[in-house]
Amino acid sequence: MSLKQLNVLEYLSLTCIPDRILFKTILTIPRLRICQLTFRESTTIINYHFDVNSNIKQLFLIYLSNVNYSFINLFLIHTPKLKRLEISGSYFSFDRISIFDKQLYILPKLQILKLKIDSGYFTSYCFKCLYMMMPVLNYFYFNYHKHILPETFLDIFISRWWSIIEQIQHMDIYIKDHLIIDTTNDSMQINFKKKSTNSTW
Repeated sequence: MSLKQLNVLEYLSLTCIPDRILFKTILTIPRLRICQLTFRESTTIINYHFDVNSNIKQLFLIYLSNVNYSFINLFLIHTPKLKRLEISGSYFSFDRISIFDKQLYILPKLQILKLKIDSGYFTSYCFKCLYMMMPVLNYFYFNYHKHILPETFLDIFISRWWSIIEQIQHMDIYIKDHLIIDTTNDSMQINFKKKSTNSTW
């Protein structure tokens, strides 16, 4: 039986090599509420808008290799009812492309955002539109592990990111790296938690 025929399906967990047909099939399952996808390596770029919006409320995207932005954007454009989003992968690059682009989509119901990144590059503006895109965001989890961290990272974190993410009611931030200062390697670990009220997610 194909996924297209499973109209009563509410939870889906797949390990797959993504393609356009698979995405469209998932998006058109009418009762699907929770979706977990583990992606094998793929160089495919999917820039395609479907004529349907999904009812998915919880989306978990796990990349076994480098993160593919086109897959993320494709889902987020078509999931306006999304309340929880978790993304993990071995490499992010917020350089020329960002998944947080208010020109592409707004997530008006998203309350929980979790990012777990083993390596990658972030610009100073990668979280600039967070609140414009996710106006009811209540919990932000950020776990970042990079072998060598540029000296400018702390400046970016404090001067650019902090004023944005500190507005979120609940957050857990973990950063573990080696920071280059002058010519000396110093091990650095930052852990930060902010919880104004007790809450269970």
